[in-house]
Amino acid sequence: MEALQAEHIIHAPRKGINDKLYPIRPNSPRKDGYLTRAWSAGIIDAEFDDAMFHHFTPFFATMFKQDQRVDFVTLTRIQDKIFLARCFWRPSLDEVGRPGLASHIIAIPVEALSRGLSFSLAYDAMRDYDTNNGVPSGEIPPLSLSWNNEDNQTDPDSIGSTILAREYVSKIFSYISQPELHVLTIVRGASSEDRRKAAFFLAKLLYRADAKSFALASAIPVDVVLDKYTILVGERDNDFGQAENWRKVRVGGPTTPSNPDMGELKAKSESLLDQVYGRSSGSSSQAQEVRDTPSN
Repeated sequence: MEALQAEHIIHAPRKGINDKLYPIRPNSPRKDGYLTRAWSAGIIDAEFDDAMFHHFTPFFATMFKQDQRVDFVTLTRIQDKIFLARCFWRPSLDEVGRPGLASHIIAIPVEALSRGLSFSLAYDAMRDYDTNNGVPSGEIPPLSLSWNNEDNQTDPDSIGSTILAREYVSKIFSYISQPELHVLTIVRGASSEDRRKAAFFLAKLLYRADAKSFALASAIPVDVVLDKYTILVGERDNDFGQAENWRKVRVGGPTTPSNPDMGELKAKSESLLDQVYGRSSGSSSQAQEVRDTPSN
């Protein structure tokens, strides 16, 4: 059995009608009424700020469209940590019962992934904490994670391969092997859960391909932080503006083949995809083509 005490932080609105209910973290910024509501003692503010691009700690309320269906994740790797943020709608966030978005961010050491920790398990632990504790205030204990690490155990994050067939993942990696390009992956009709699973799967592949920095989200943010992300997983692209250096991969659509001139990241990803999906036959007649288009 493996275990981790993970540092985490929670952001949500603070009405301010009862300051004693909400201790304020020193030097915590306030944006649109949002601020740091709870934090574990070992967090390093600068790390969380960098991971969330200084737009997310706390986030502006207008960064993502707000309604009761909101439930998305972001994953950002910076050096030896991956920051997983769960952003979700709550019907009540404070003592006056205001609904809105809350964010819960956890710092996952990369070495914990090498010991078998999955993003899926970490997310489930965050969701359970949020369900059982509401939106706490002040200092909180680290988030306790525990998991089995057996050689024959299936990685829960690999379930994303049932949502994204190999040809789409191969196309995504062929793009992001070029540093100037970003990818919007459109999975039409996908639930927030499916988009989350797809994001976890892609993030795990990036980690296993030894990508030293990346950022993914299972929703489309506003333009101010758009180019901070490597990959976005969305349900539709009609809210996606004219963005330079972005390519779209439409899951389920017709295709063009991947560029055979692969970079190091793409080459590593192909080896990983052989492990996940089985070795490709290389026959174009057996592979579904993938439509890829510039965003503009």
